[in-house]
Amino acid sequence: QFNGTNTENPVELNNNRTEDRKRHRFLGYLKAELSLLEGLVATVNTSYEFNSVKSGLYKPTYARMEGQSEHGWGQRIYDDYTNKQLELYLTYDKKFADIHHLNLMGGYSYLDNTYEGFSSTRSGFDSDAFGYNNLGAGTDHRQGDVGSYKGESKLISFFGRVNYSLMDRYLLTFTLRSDGSSRFSKDNRWGVFPSAAFAWKMKEESFLKDINVINDAKLRLGWGVTGQQEGIGDYGYIETYKPNADHAYYNIGLNNGVTYRPDAVNKDLTWEKTTTYNAGIDLSFLNDRLMFNLDWYYRKTTDLINTVYMAAGSTFRNKLTSNIGSLHNTGFEFGATVRPIQTKDFRWELNYNFTYNKNKIDELVSGNGD
Repeated sequence: QFNGTNTENPVELNNNRTEDRKRHRFLGYLKAELSLLEGLVATVNTSYEFNSVKSGLYKPTYARMEGQSEHGWGQRIYDDYTNKQLELYLTYDKKFADIHHLNLMGGYSYLDNTYEGFSSTRSGFDSDAFGYNNLGAGTDHRQGDVGSYKGESKLISFFGRVNYSLMDRYLLTFTLRSDGSSRFSKDNRWGVFPSAAFAWKMKEESFLKDINVINDAKLRLGWGVTGQQEGIGDYGYIETYKPNADHAYYNIGLNNGVTYRPDAVNKDLTWEKTTTYNAGIDLSFLNDRLMFNLDWYYRKTTDLINTVYMAAGSTFRNKLTSNIGSLHNTGFEFGATVRPIQTKDFRWELNYNFTYNKNKIDELVSGNGD
């Protein structure tokens, strides 16, 4: 104890306890391009990342933790993480009759994350000689002192993009991607996400081309759908069981009284989807000494993903990750850049930004099902 409390002695923590940590990391990246025909290029991107962390902690036999002696306490932890990525795509670029420019792209991507680890804890040592390197010598072992895990998640995508410009004045882009995530059940695994954008370089038109005070004028329109599946866990749709915590044992003569309970499961969980509409205009005057940008957007999110409390008896835990509702937000962003002084050796630039955003929850399902 320290000063009559359960606070551990900071000097003893610093001088007498052993804590080691080693980390090994490998990161590799490879890119290859092959010209197949005139304007047609095949590209391969691949990467591999490996992280390994090993740690050991030992508190000697005379150390006190929360006011009590554990007669020595040791722990070993091993964690490994592997990330593998592969991307294959073809691009085709062609100009026609000096006014048409077409760029096509289509491909496939594969992402695999694997993680695994092991931990062991033991107390009740007769000697401090071996530290955390001989955990088997500890005589005091409890439920939960040994643990291990392994998990994997995969994301497979097919994607395509079309870029077309007419006279380098009217620009059109269309994209489409289909993503399949192993974090969802088989029936909800795939999501389709399209987008489209249009830009008009008004400065190239006859009614603005000869106005020297205007350097640039562009109108932009866009629409698109994106998907989100982060932070939901990798196996929430699979029925699993876990041992009950301390003080939840039953002396029934089986497995030392340890019982197991089902974990929460949601097979209906699906992609969170956001649809965005936006319009903007870019203006530049006086050799780019005055520049203005104005953007308006409307964003609608459906199938919101969140972990919420559930009504008693509706599932095996009091919390469940679910699609809980929808919301939308709208607003605009304005930006201005002024360059009062712009010479060969000196430039003074002033920037101003203004943003307005309004959020509204359209639908929200509570844990009671309301």
